[in-house]
Formats: sequence, structure tokens, C-alpha cells
Amino acid sequence: MRKEEASGFSCVLVGTYRTENADWIRREKLYNLPLDESADPSVYRRFTAVVLYAGDAAPLAYAAEFSEVVDREWLKANGYSVAKVPHGNRYALFALGEKTSAARVLSDPKAEVFVCSTRWTGKIDAGFYSKPLPSCGGESIPSIFEKLRPYFRKWKSAYAFNPVQMDFFADLMETVNRQSACQGEGRAPSRPRAALASGDRRNSLCAKRSGRPLAIDLFAGCGGLSLGFEQAGFDIVAAVEIDPIHAAVHEYNFPYTKTICADIKNVTGADIRKMADLGDRDVDVVFGGAPCQGFSMIGKRALDDPRNQLIGHYLRIVSDIRPKYCVLENVKGLTVGNHVKFLRELIDALKEIRYNVLLPYRVLNAADYGVPQNRQRLFLIAAREGQGLPSYPESIEAKTTIRDAIDDLPDADKYSDLLGDDSVEAFWTTTRPYARKLRGLMEDSDDFGYPRVFDRNRLTASMRTVHTELSQQRFLEAPQGETEPHSRFFKLAWTGQSNTLRAGTDSARGGFTSPRPIHPVLPRVITVREGARIHSYPDWFRFHKTKWHGFREIGNSVPPLLARAVGRSVMKALGIAPKKPSIVLRPVDESLLGFDMSEAASHFGVSRNVIAQRKRKRDGK
Repeated sequence: MRKEEASGFSCVLVGTYRTENADWIRREKLYNLPLDESADPSVYRRFTAVVLYAGDAAPLAYAAEFSEVVDREWLKANGYSVAKVPHGNRYALFALGEKTSAARVLSDPKAEVFVCSTRWTGKIDAGFYSKPLPSCGGESIPSIFEKLRPYFRKWKSAYAFNPVQMDFFADLMETVNRQSACQGEGRAPSRPRAALASGDRRNSLCAKRSGRPLAIDLFAGCGGLSLGFEQAGFDIVAAVEIDPIHAAVHEYNFPYTKTICADIKNVTGADIRKMADLGDRDVDVVFGGAPCQGFSMIGKRALDDPRNQLIGHYLRIVSDIRPKYCVLENVKGLTVGNHVKFLRELIDALKEIRYNVLLPYRVLNAADYGVPQNRQRLFLIAAREGQGLPSYPESIEAKTTIRDAIDDLPDADKYSDLLGDDSVEAFWTTTRPYARKLRGLMEDSDDFGYPRVFDRNRLTASMRTVHTELSQQRFLEAPQGETEPHSRFFKLAWTGQSNTLRAGTDSARGGFTSPRPIHPVLPRVITVREGARIHSYPDWFRFHKTKWHGFREIGNSVPPLLARAVGRSVMKALGIAPKKPSIVLRPVDESLLGFDMSEAASHFGVSRNVIAQRKRKRDGK
């Protein structure tokens, strides 16, 4: 696939429709296209515009985005007049955006144009593309193309295709060139199918030349803070994470970022600049959440906990890099008891390296920023001398509920494949705004992150947990919003928020437990994906394929919506209006999500013993 352009309409779908459905299309701002049962719907992510043609009527042209796959019953239930002769039971649904002129869309010289025939046939023969289309009053593909000729100048390429079978049966540009109707930019590729493939996965973005403010994530984990600040308008140019497995997951989700798998004790600011190819560029913000077990109100609280030394290394790197702003996230426990003394010492240390701290410091609750989870965290924000201090973000009055977050997700227990894998093809309807935004079905005007290509009809991060019949019975009997007395697991309530999702304990505390809440109505604990929704991760975001690592990645991370709110405050202090990137990021090697420790360590060229190894039962996951 050729590199996508930053502007214009690089890939245009010319579709047909029956006139009785014109009002529905205009009203609902939706257009459907039949799919073969085996077709990969993700290829339709490439379409950036749709031109709809219905015989002599003027073409309707819209900016468009692939939304999801629906079935015939969904179309009928939503008022669409489905053809008597079915094309099948799968339809690619496109969300139509701003209406534009067909002339503007079809005159783009860089466009790849796909003229669609939805005529059902069991065989593509040499003359098929010339047969009449019932939806266009008996017109054929060549006659449609002929009528569209006044709109174009020099198309990059144009194909006729049958989306039901994903067969390309006419290279229209070749026909046009042969008839000397226009002078194209050379012959189209000999294999048109490749032009619609999911394409170039190299993600050639160079963040340091994007024009967006630059950010560095220390103690990155899987990337909760990274994602939030990206959504606020920053480019995450570097991320440091000691755990090779979590670093691999970060690399997968942020393919434009230099992910550095290393112990922060052994990394300097100069090292980060060199590895991220930053040179002497001014960095706008450094942020991070040092491991917080030493301060936590759960378990032992000790000022001399060795893990507290990591905050000293955070300060050292801030002093090396000299960003305009730095943000330190930690647990609420740092603000109470004897720990207040340590916090004061930390503030004094920031002053010593010439950073002014936003005071009074605040503990922010994720539930106040659109996250369906009560999770309180301290955010310490500081500005380099000469930079204006930001303000803490204002809270949102309306609370997001558990129902808003997860009630649309299919029950993982219905899929046998999820006993041994973390993903499966599934088709479901999502109606609530919070969930629609996370599934990529609804625009989030406050999200300035990079668009990601992913399959909205693939249920990921959903490996099943098998419970005994007795446990299931106890889970069912437990009231919503209360703790089940035997397991001590909290049972979620549809109308409330989750308790704090935890990562579990480390090897030093002998546990490795990661307690998960109980589903509000199903006799099981929640899946990783359900936990991700509750944590405000979008559905394109992937985690390690095992439940163990997946839940630790969620529990150790900052909810992206909370991080976004803090990032927007920093962006405002910079005086920069955030901008949405034009580049679409595509998935990299999915094997990154399944690495064991040895494989992950080898990938980054570090020792597998860089962190304490988990001891578990042979059959545990």
C-alpha cells in the first residue's frame, strides 16, 4: 500500500443504493455494504470518502469512516429497507461525516477509487462487470463509470469490485486509458487486491518532526500515562520500562515511540536523548509513576523502603533532560502520616533543581474525570523556572457507570476459543456513548491521539477464567456493590463505579494475587477487556495475552482519561492548541503480546532476570 496522504481523500468508495433508502442514509448518516462471510472488514478502514450513486440522481458524497459489521436483522430493526434478494448476512457499516461535493472527492488526483457492484452472483465471469445493477435502474458498472467521468481528472487508480466476494473484476483505469479518455499516472498495479489490503505496517511516523509537543514516560508500564498524554496532544518520543513483557506491550501500542527496556537506575537523560534521536530539542514534559508499594496504604508503610529510591532517579533524569514540565503520579498514601515528610522533601528537591511545584498538591479521583472507577492518585506537577504553572483539571459532574462501560461486551464464557486464547471474532451492538467512544464508533472531540487501525468485531483481551460451581453460586448470590464474603472480591453494580483495580502483590510479599471484581450479573470475575473498559482504555489497546500480565498492566497503570485531563492542563499551560494527527497507525507484530520473559528479554537484549520472576503453579496462567 502506498503511504497515505495527510489530506484529501486517498481511497474512495463509489457505492450504489436504492432510492427508497436515500432518506434513511441522510437521516442516520450511515451506509452499508455487504460482506462475504470470510471477508476481513478491517480493509475497509482505508476508505476516507463514500460517493453514493443511484441512477440519474446527483451523486451523494460524504467523508466516511468504517464503523462496524452488522447483520440483516440490525438493519431491519433500525428502519433500513433490506433488499428482497439478500447479499448475505454481514454488512460493513460506514459512518458518514461531513457532506461534500462529488466533484471534490472524485477529482482528487491521488485517489484510489473503488466502484462497487453488489449484484449477487456465484461466479465472476469475463462479462460480469457489464451486467445491470438493480439498485441503479439497470445501469452497469461501465455506464456508472462513464457518467462519473466528468468529475475526475487523473485518478491514481480505479477498480470495479464485488465486496461480497472481494473479487476485482475490472481495472477501470486500464479501460479508460485504452479508450484515451484520460491520461492516468501509468498503469494501475497488476494485482488490485493488494491495493485494498491492510497494508504498510512500518508506521513511518517520526514524532520529533510532527510538530506536536514532546513527552517522555518514565516507569511506563503498558502505557496508561503515555496514552492519556498522547490523547491530550503530545507525542511520546521515549518510554522507559524495566519489565521486558510490559515494555513489549508498550512497543505494540505505541509503534512511533522509542521504547527503552532498562532499569532507570542505569539510564541517563543523555541516553534517552540519544536513543530517541532527540538531539538537543526542548522536551515539553516528563512524567511517570514510580512503583508505589513503598508508600501504599495497603501493607507495610516505610519511609526507608528501597523502592523509594526510584523517585530519586526520576528527579535525576528530570534534571538531566530539563523538560518544561514534569508530572509525578503516586498513591494517596504519600499524603498521609509520616509520608508527608517525604513528600515535603520531594518538593524541596524539585526546587533545588529549579522547578516550581503547583501547590497545594492534589489527590485526583479517576471517577471525577469520566472513569467508572474510584481510584485516587496524587499528581505532583512542576514547571521549569520561567514557565507558567498549570492548574489542576476541573472535575466532571456526570459519573460514568459500570453499565456504561461494559454492558455491551459479549460474555466471554460463550466462546470456547477463549479458554486458550485471548481473542475471538464476535459481532455485537454498542449504544452507550462511553463504550462507543472506546470502541471507535463515536467521535471523541477531546481525543487528539493517533487513529489506530483495528477490527471492531474482534473481542480481545478476553481469555476466560474457569470457576467452580460453588464459586459461581456464591458470585450469583452476592449483592451488587458489596464484597462477596468468601473470596473477598467486590461485586460490581451496574449503576455505580468499580473499586480500585489492583495489580496484585509482588514476589517480595509472596502473593502474586490479582483480585478482580465480580461481574454484576454473570457468575465470574471480569475479563481483562472488561477491566480495560473500566480503566478507560480504548478497544484498540492490547495487553499481554495472559490474564496474569494483562491485569497487572491495567492495575499498575493510570487510567488514560485521568492522564488525559492532567495532560490537557499541561498543554494549556504551554499555550498550544492540540491538533489531531493525520497519520493512521497500524498494528505491528502481534507476537509482542505473547512473549514469555525469556522471549521479551531477548527482544530487547536484556537479562531475563532484570526483575524478580513469578513463581506459580505449572498450569497457571
